[in-house]
Amino acid sequence: MTEQTAVARRADLMPATDDDEFLAWLDELEATDADAMGAHAQSAAMQAQVMAFANRGLGALGAIERDLAALKEATRRDVEAVVARWEARTRPLAARAARIREGIASLYAAGALRPQAGKRSLALAAGTVGTRHHGAKVVVTDEAALAAAPDAAGCFREVVVRRLDKKALDAYVLGTGDVPPGVEVVPEGDDVYVKADPADYPALGDGEVAR
Repeated sequence: MTEQTAVARRADLMPATDDDEFLAWLDELEATDADAMGAHAQSAAMQAQVMAFANRGLGALGAIERDLAALKEATRRDVEAVVARWEARTRPLAARAARIREGIASLYAAGALRPQAGKRSLALAAGTVGTRHHGAKVVVTDEAALAAAPDAAGCFREVVVRRLDKKALDAYVLGTGDVPPGVEVVPEGDDVYVKADPADYPALGDGEVAR
């Protein structure tokens, strides 16, 4: 199997995480008293055990995030493929339908198809052809030219969308100390963050089937 083929197959992998290992880690975590572990982690041996335990969790997290990214990318490709296939199939059909509709309409407009006296439509076995009355219609053929016309200024309206300006809100609250309804201030402090190193899919052998 060539490297190019291996890369292509890895790109199409479904999640290949070992659920049993992850569940086992979570079971151990739930059975662990983090405060008690922190109190006893002063010894080198205990600290090494805690670090090894946390490292297993980071490995599990990295693999899950890898699978999430792979599924997101696979879904994006699937959606693009579906849209492209839909457009490729519907575009020629829509064009054919428009040509047929125009052709039948031209027969009616030319008088080749005539409804009964007093009727505005002709009913055939497969459908109906006729006319519907409409009042005067205004059709915009060049909106840019219309917008540039001074007399047409009243034909446009401004659409204002009201959105929260978070920076302005932060400046107001932190600068004045006033906390509006629906807002709370989180005191300054430190947040714990967890960042797993990216995990790669394992190399595939020639006889291995991607899950």
